[in-house]
Amino acid sequence: MAAGAVLLPDAFAAKEAKRPRYQIGLSQYSLRAMFKDGSLDPLDYPAFSVDQFGIDQLDLWEGGLPKDKLDDTKYLKQLRRRAKKAKTELFLLMTGALDANPQKREASLKQILPSLSRAQI
Repeated sequence: MAAGAVLLPDAFAAKEAKRPRYQIGLSQYSLRAMFKDGSLDPLDYPAFSVDQFGIDQLDLWEGGLPKDKLDDTKYLKQLRRRAKKAKTELFLLMTGALDANPQKREASLKQILPSLSRAQI
């Protein structure tokens, strides 16, 4: 195999570089008590996740972000920069539930549409 690795290094490198079938992610919701009591600032969540758990795949939960910052583009961009600095990937924004009941759908959409804008940042 060593000779093959020397002669065909790219073929063997591809096998070594293959990502694991599953990656472990951490949900911000899992740490909700820390956000609620103020012992963890949402801006520190990416670095905390890597430092404490070695997990770099993260989701955000709107309930874990300060309510007065949910529509603050500057704050959300700062959170994204912190995630990049910690070398984490923010792969999901958990929002409220969408009610497909025809009588409740329109009100539900009005409530959830701002979340789509937040996820774009």
